[in-house]
Amino acid sequence: MNANSSTIVFPSGKNIVVDYFKGVSSVYFLSHFHMDHVVGLKDVQHECKIYCSGIIRHLIQADRAFANAHHLLVELPVNSAQPVPELPGLQVTLVPAGHCLGSVMFLFEDSADGYVALHTGDFRIPTSLEALREVGAFHRQGRVIPIDNAVVDTTFFTDHCRELPTRQESMQAICDLVSDCLDRHQNLSVKRANSGVVLVAKARFSYEYVYQSLAETFGTKVHISELGLRYYGQLASSLDFYSTTSADCFVHLDGCGCNMNEMLRICLSTMYFDKTAGFTQTVVWPSERTARVLFSFHPSMSEVADLLTYLRPRSARALVTPAGDVDGDGFGDAESRVQTRLDALVARLSSNTLVSSPAASATSAFQLQDHGLPASALKRCRSPLLSFAHSDGNGDCPDGADNENDDCSDDSLCSMPVRCAKSKSARLS
Repeated sequence: MNANSSTIVFPSGKNIVVDYFKGVSSVYFLSHFHMDHVVGLKDVQHECKIYCSGIIRHLIQADRAFANAHHLLVELPVNSAQPVPELPGLQVTLVPAGHCLGSVMFLFEDSADGYVALHTGDFRIPTSLEALREVGAFHRQGRVIPIDNAVVDTTFFTDHCRELPTRQESMQAICDLVSDCLDRHQNLSVKRANSGVVLVAKARFSYEYVYQSLAETFGTKVHISELGLRYYGQLASSLDFYSTTSADCFVHLDGCGCNMNEMLRICLSTMYFDKTAGFTQTVVWPSERTARVLFSFHPSMSEVADLLTYLRPRSARALVTPAGDVDGDGFGDAESRVQTRLDALVARLSSNTLVSSPAASATSAFQLQDHGLPASALKRCRSPLLSFAHSDGNGDCPDGADNENDDCSDDSLCSMPVRCAKSKSARLS
């Protein structure tokens, strides 16, 4: 994150700072608790307010490294417009972002001039027409709120990352691996220490969606460290899924002190696939006991286009420069290239008449395709809209699960964990 992508300047003169704490402000907004989004937070010395979701406040208050900021955190409810007293006339709505535990988007509305701005932060919400219709914060009286400016997650906004597996597809692949492992070790008791599978997850607060889905699907708790319990202990609803005792679990997290020699290692990765296997496979086996699953916690290029197509903001700004989009290709530097793509997308959207009512019929929604725009209502498609700008050349994707700054997942603010289909194995007894 940087100061430019984290600041929204309203026509009325109000300044909004999101996920960046190096400058001095009386009020900040924090979308989620990943290290690249709390730059400067440890060093905040002046009195201010930091607005965030309740889960983020609990997680930060459990981290002693941020003790100086504990008293500055102000919890806001989700999906409810709230005034910002420090900026009279401004209200903010926290929208579940599906990126990691407690992550949110911020929808700002200024009564001074009616200006509306959306800051998505990092996100991975479903972007089908049906799913977006269910996001109440995006609508007023059955119609999509007119948005003047959207700052959007562009981590994977390159042609090379046009399509990525949905979280549900990746989750099913993980469940299939665990199910097969149970079949191969059916003579092992779940209570035997050091049996089962180990999930390799480097970032904190990023894979709770995976853990809870496995716990509910296979009827086993997930083995976590004492440090992990300190954080999750802040969230009573999470305690049912975790244990610090190895013998109680078939699924273990990396770093819990288990002997992993007999276990299947499941690594959740994005960049690995870009560098080796490509995005044509969801699971690869680098070794006999190690499986890598393509699991992204940022939206694909198509999903960003779907969100903007639905919201139709008057302008859009890139949140980040795609990490792989760094080589010169004759079209300027990486930052200008990603912004050019967004500008072209918004321009094309503004030149078409879109269905703005979420209550519109599916038939009318599909007519968007007649204008060359994607309608992702019932299926994921490769829309002609995504040819709005030049080719990205090599277009490498940034890492989504091998680097802490990019690791992220679902949370209780967005959707419930998926109970996966088990093709072979029975529930653990």
